[in-house]
Amino acid sequence: MSQFSLTDLIIVLFLSLVVGYFLISLLIPERIWKNLRKRNRSHSRGGQDHREPAPPGSRPSSNRTSTLTMDHPDRTPTEREYARILGLSGRVTLYQIKLAYRHEMAKYHPDKVNHLAPEFQELARERTRLIRSAYEYFRSRYGK
Repeated sequence: MSQFSLTDLIIVLFLSLVVGYFLISLLIPERIWKNLRKRNRSHSRGGQDHREPAPPGSRPSSNRTSTLTMDHPDRTPTEREYARILGLSGRVTLYQIKLAYRHEMAKYHPDKVNHLAPEFQELARERTRLIRSAYEYFRSRYGK
Protein backbone atom coordinates (compact mmCIF):
# COMPACT_ATOMS: atom_id res chain seq x y z
CA MET A 1 0.00 0.00 0.00
CA SER A 2 1.52 3.31 -1.07
CA GLN A 3 1.40 6.49 0.94
CA PHE A 4 0.77 9.88 -0.69
CA SER A 5 3.04 12.68 0.42
CA LEU A 6 2.00 16.30 0.81
CA THR A 7 3.78 17.30 -2.40
CA ASP A 8 1.88 14.63 -4.35
CA LEU A 9 -1.39 16.02 -3.02
CA ILE A 10 -0.43 19.59 -3.95
CA ILE A 11 0.55 18.52 -7.47
CA VAL A 12 -2.73 16.65 -7.97
CA LEU A 13 -4.77 19.63 -6.73
CA PHE A 14 -2.86 22.05 -8.97
CA LEU A 15 -3.27 19.86 -12.04
CA SER A 16 -6.98 19.40 -11.36
CA LEU A 17 -7.42 23.19 -11.10
CA VAL A 18 -5.59 23.75 -14.38
CA VAL A 19 -7.58 21.06 -16.18
CA GLY A 20 -10.82 22.37 -14.71
CA TYR A 21 -10.06 25.91 -15.86
CA PHE A 22 -9.40 24.77 -19.43
CA LEU A 23 -12.54 22.62 -19.49
CA ILE A 24 -14.66 25.53 -18.26
CA SER A 25 -13.08 27.92 -20.75
CA LEU A 26 -13.98 25.51 -23.56
CA LEU A 27 -17.56 25.03 -22.41
CA ILE A 28 -18.50 28.66 -21.62
CA PRO A 29 -18.76 30.97 -24.66
CA GLU A 30 -16.43 33.97 -24.86
CA ARG A 31 -19.26 36.51 -24.73
CA ILE A 32 -20.25 35.26 -21.28
CA TRP A 33 -16.65 35.63 -20.07
CA LYS A 34 -16.58 39.20 -21.39
CA ASN A 35 -19.81 40.06 -19.57
CA LEU A 36 -18.48 38.55 -16.34
CA ARG A 37 -15.21 40.48 -16.61
CA LYS A 38 -17.07 43.71 -17.38
CA ARG A 39 -19.41 43.20 -14.43
CA ASN A 40 -16.51 42.46 -12.08
CA ARG A 41 -14.61 45.53 -13.23
CA SER A 42 -17.56 47.83 -12.72
CA HIS A 43 -18.17 46.50 -9.19
CA SER A 44 -14.53 46.79 -8.22
CA ARG A 45 -14.31 50.42 -9.35
CA GLY A 46 -17.36 51.88 -7.71
CA GLY A 47 -19.87 51.05 -10.43
CA GLN A 48 -18.23 53.17 -13.10
CA ASP A 49 -18.23 51.86 -16.64
CA HIS A 50 -14.70 51.39 -17.94
CA ARG A 51 -13.50 50.24 -21.31
CA GLU A 52 -12.32 46.69 -21.56
CA PRO A 53 -8.92 46.10 -23.13
CA ALA A 54 -8.92 44.69 -26.63
CA PRO A 55 -8.36 40.95 -26.93
CA PRO A 56 -4.91 39.86 -28.11
CA GLY A 57 -4.47 39.89 -31.86
CA SER A 58 -7.26 42.38 -32.49
CA ARG A 59 -6.82 45.80 -34.03
CA PRO A 60 -6.85 48.80 -31.68
CA SER A 61 -10.12 50.67 -31.44
CA SER A 62 -10.34 53.80 -33.54
CA ASN A 63 -11.39 56.07 -30.69
CA ARG A 64 -8.10 55.60 -28.85
CA THR A 65 -5.77 56.19 -31.78
CA SER A 66 -4.76 59.50 -33.20
CA THR A 67 -5.44 60.34 -36.82
CA LEU A 68 -2.69 62.93 -36.76
CA THR A 69 0.59 61.91 -38.30
CA MET A 70 3.95 63.51 -38.79
CA ASP A 71 3.25 63.57 -42.55
CA HIS A 72 1.16 66.75 -42.29
CA PRO A 73 2.54 68.90 -39.45
CA ASP A 74 1.13 72.12 -40.94
CA ARG A 75 -2.47 70.83 -41.09
CA THR A 76 -4.76 71.98 -38.29
CA PRO A 77 -6.60 69.03 -36.71
CA THR A 78 -10.38 69.01 -36.50
CA GLU A 79 -12.30 68.92 -33.24
CA ARG A 80 -13.06 65.24 -33.77
CA GLU A 81 -9.33 64.49 -34.12
CA TYR A 82 -8.59 66.44 -30.97
CA ALA A 83 -11.26 64.43 -29.18
CA ARG A 84 -9.70 61.18 -30.42
CA ILE A 85 -6.33 62.26 -29.09
CA LEU A 86 -7.86 62.57 -25.63
CA GLY A 87 -9.90 59.39 -26.07
CA LEU A 88 -13.25 61.19 -26.00
CA SER A 89 -16.38 60.60 -28.03
CA GLY A 90 -19.82 62.13 -28.10
CA ARG A 91 -20.87 65.03 -25.93
CA VAL A 92 -18.54 65.64 -23.00
CA THR A 93 -18.21 68.09 -20.17
CA LEU A 94 -15.21 70.19 -19.23
CA TYR A 95 -14.68 67.90 -16.27
CA GLN A 96 -14.49 64.86 -18.56
CA ILE A 97 -12.02 66.68 -20.81
CA LYS A 98 -9.84 67.45 -17.81
CA LEU A 99 -9.97 63.84 -16.60
CA ALA A 100 -9.12 62.53 -20.07
CA TYR A 101 -6.20 64.97 -20.30
CA ARG A 102 -4.82 63.86 -16.94
CA HIS A 103 -5.27 60.20 -17.81
CA GLU A 104 -3.48 60.50 -21.16
CA MET A 105 -0.69 62.62 -19.70
CA ALA A 106 -0.15 60.04 -16.97
CA LYS A 107 0.35 57.39 -19.64
CA TYR A 108 2.56 59.31 -22.06
CA HIS A 109 4.46 61.84 -19.95
CA PRO A 110 8.18 61.79 -20.85
CA ASP A 111 9.16 61.36 -17.20
CA LYS A 112 7.21 58.09 -17.13
CA VAL A 113 9.07 56.66 -20.14
CA ASN A 114 12.61 57.86 -19.48
CA HIS A 115 13.75 54.27 -18.89
CA LEU A 116 12.72 53.22 -22.42
CA ALA A 117 14.70 53.46 -25.65
CA PRO A 118 15.23 56.94 -27.18
CA GLU A 119 12.81 56.32 -30.04
CA PHE A 120 10.02 55.53 -27.55
CA GLN A 121 10.91 58.63 -25.56
CA GLU A 122 10.58 60.70 -28.74
CA LEU A 123 7.21 59.10 -29.50
CA ALA A 124 6.06 59.91 -25.98
CA ARG A 125 7.19 63.52 -26.36
CA GLU A 126 5.28 63.83 -29.63
CA ARG A 127 2.19 62.23 -28.12
CA THR A 128 2.44 64.57 -25.11
CA ARG A 129 2.63 67.54 -27.47
CA LEU A 130 -0.53 66.35 -29.25
CA ILE A 131 -2.34 65.81 -25.93
CA ARG A 132 -1.42 69.29 -24.73
CA SER A 133 -2.54 70.89 -27.98
CA ALA A 134 -5.87 69.04 -27.83
CA TYR A 135 -6.42 70.13 -24.24
CA GLU A 136 -5.53 73.74 -25.04
CA TYR A 137 -7.96 73.66 -27.99
CA PHE A 138 -10.83 72.49 -25.79
CA ARG A 139 -9.95 74.97 -23.02
CA SER A 140 -9.84 77.89 -25.43
CA ARG A 141 -13.03 76.84 -27.18
CA TYR A 142 -15.20 75.81 -24.24
CA GLY A 143 -13.35 76.58 -21.06
CA LYS A 144 -11.85 79.39 -19.11
